[in-house]
Amino acid sequence: MQPNEPDGERRARRNIVWYSAVLVGLSFLFVPLGVAGAVYFAAAFVSGALFLGHGIAGLRAKTGKRWAQNEFLASLGYVTVLLAVLVIDHAYFVSVNSHATALSSREHK
Repeated sequence: MQPNEPDGERRARRNIVWYSAVLVGLSFLFVPLGVAGAVYFAAAFVSGALFLGHGIAGLRAKTGKRWAQNEFLASLGYVTVLLAVLVIDHAYFVSVNSHATALSSREHK
């Protein structure tokens, strides 16, 4: 089965890597928005590097057709890890810091 790309498989692989890079980049936005903290950032950095590294490895000519399936499975793992760490980070670290900040501001009034 041929990829659904006018320029063929090579173009499809480049698009997969491009979309993966955008996904990894956007995953960092939770930190400056205050939704996540340092724990999430570290997990997003490590898992994003692994996910993107696997994607970039698929640009080599020697990779077979199974690479796309593995990249899809890697994306499922990547998003699952991010969601789990986001929930943990927000529940235990970001909320605790927000609560402590709120208490200290009440004490100064």
